[in-house]
Amino acid sequence: MLCRLFLLVSFFFFLFSFPYAAKAGSLEGKTIVLDPGHGGCDPGAVEPRLGIYEKHINLAVARRLQEMLRAAGARVLLTHNDPDKMEREGEVWCLPYISLRERVRLANDHRADVFISLHVNSFSDPRRTGQEIFFARGSEAGHRLAEAFRRELAKLGGNTSCHPSSFYVLEHTCMPAVVVEMGYLSSAAEAARLLDPGYQQRIAEALCAGLEAYFAQANSLPAGGKLHSPRARVAIVIDDFAGPSEKKGTREFLSLNKPLTFAVLPNYPLSAPTAREAVKAGFEVLVHLPMEPLKGDPSWLGPGAIYVHLNDEEIERRVERAIASVPGAVGMNNHMGSRATADPRVIRAVLRVAKRHNLFFLDSKTTNKSVIPQIAKELGVPYAEDGLFLDAVNDVGHIKEQLRKLAQLALKNGSAIAIGHVGVTGPNTVRAIKEMLPEFERLGIELVYVSTLLKHPASAGTKPEQKENHMTESER
Repeated sequence: MLCRLFLLVSFFFFLFSFPYAAKAGSLEGKTIVLDPGHGGCDPGAVEPRLGIYEKHINLAVARRLQEMLRAAGARVLLTHNDPDKMEREGEVWCLPYISLRERVRLANDHRADVFISLHVNSFSDPRRTGQEIFFARGSEAGHRLAEAFRRELAKLGGNTSCHPSSFYVLEHTCMPAVVVEMGYLSSAAEAARLLDPGYQQRIAEALCAGLEAYFAQANSLPAGGKLHSPRARVAIVIDDFAGPSEKKGTREFLSLNKPLTFAVLPNYPLSAPTAREAVKAGFEVLVHLPMEPLKGDPSWLGPGAIYVHLNDEEIERRVERAIASVPGAVGMNNHMGSRATADPRVIRAVLRVAKRHNLFFLDSKTTNKSVIPQIAKELGVPYAEDGLFLDAVNDVGHIKEQLRKLAQLALKNGSAIAIGHVGVTGPNTVRAIKEMLPEFERLGIELVYVSTLLKHPASAGTKPEQKENHMTESER
């Protein structure tokens, strides 16, 4: 017992000993409310083997972030500042409960510019890892804030994603608000990182940088905290990264500072390095899962492909291996697959693995007989569907015309998704995208990650973001 107490005291001694040189004045005049999730009698997620409570990690990161934001000129309020302070109730001393209503009231009463709730997650499957950022459904400003955090946290490595949700603190605050899940205590490796003061410092630095980027972008923010909504949104996915050798256009795409989604072929020596580089540069990454086509050379698929003759166990094993070879992926899409994506048994096996890893699936629509949307709805896996291919003809003029069709499709429907490629068409595709960006801007079209345009079906009456989390939506 004394040994554990000593370790905890040492832990908290080092917890707050890392200064951070924030950009002086970069957040001058902003009021930020930091909400360390849980606290008091509510420990949050617990790692029983180490005796570590989520509430301690949440508060540790919040205090670090508070000092950084103050150094940048912000006014920073914590919803609470001591997870173990005793309160008297009659004749009994006990730990307090910090209600969600009180946290929200603090932010609203002080007319904060931003509300940030910090959490650590837990899940029954210890393989689940990564950071998740949630924002209120329909909040454009909240979505932008979540994306700013996602881009910065992605630089730490690992899975990073953001999703709309209806948590209490998101629905009842009057300003852009996010819930940041900083990792999973249920993963031994991630629990060790979350306990590391240096890693906590890097999380706080990433969140500080995300706030600076958000406010730099939001100079046009009007009263009430809502940004002007774009007329439409477009997501562009670039397929075929990695493979046996680096593809033409890879360097050009990696240098393009726009929210693109990169699909990386798995099981190659370049798969993991390419994925890590893309994540570090702020791009969204998918596993470009090779799947059996009706026609075509099987050698085009590469190693670990999904064939319809495989049994369920082998399909799941191959999908697991593909995911492991593309670190930082937040979703999957099919490479080829006109035969496999039309087979319900095969797709059910693939999407079971996607669900275990909290990944979405983008249907590349290589056949109009695809059952991906149907099975995704059945299993409760977030999904999206491609609208058109950009570079079937390797010509800049043709690709720009396809991008104009994409824009019109988005303006008609509110959003649209397109797929381009590295490799033979890569240089022309990246050039066409660069040249079309000003036209998109004039049309009021916002370029977004494909995860922004997902459909989130419920499964067995449970919302994806609720399932097996350590808090229900009403508790956040």
